[in-house]
Amino acid sequence: MNYGAMGVIAGHEIGHGFDNRGRSFDSTGNYTNTISGPKGETLRINGNLTLPENIADNGGIKYSFSAWQDAFNSDPQGITRKNYKLPGLEKYTPEQMFFISYGRVWCEKSMPERLESLLQNDPHSPAKWKIIGGVQNSLDFARAFKCRAGVPMSPVNKCSLW
Repeated sequence: MNYGAMGVIAGHEIGHGFDNRGRSFDSTGNYTNTISGPKGETLRINGNLTLPENIADNGGIKYSFSAWQDAFNSDPQGITRKNYKLPGLEKYTPEQMFFISYGRVWCEKSMPERLESLLQNDPHSPAKWKIIGGVQNSLDFARAFKCRAGVPMSPVNKCSLW
């Protein structure tokens, strides 16, 4: 559960080091052009308020899931695996629980006025789209929930920067 929640948040913040804002600063916080040439140009983001956050979300999900898999698979006797079964959620696989935990972190209900304000001013996608958009771009999510390519939760064309 922690990898799907806190691991994704940590990975998200690390992902900002590669977006159009974070990549302009070195390890001590000083402005620098850390990525130059054609690769740097392809990472420039024009006019889309939420794109840097969406990029960070995708990286956070991907690398947190990978770290979780490494930890989970390093326990061949299943000593810690039993921790992935929660009362009432036994029907879900550990992989599915990772993504359920991710969704739980961002789950919220917003009043229409708040949603309108978020859409106009906040660089983060509103919760519903943050959750759906993040997992739609994840092959690991599609595998965990056995989504066929081309269904709403597993589009054929996925955005993958990492």
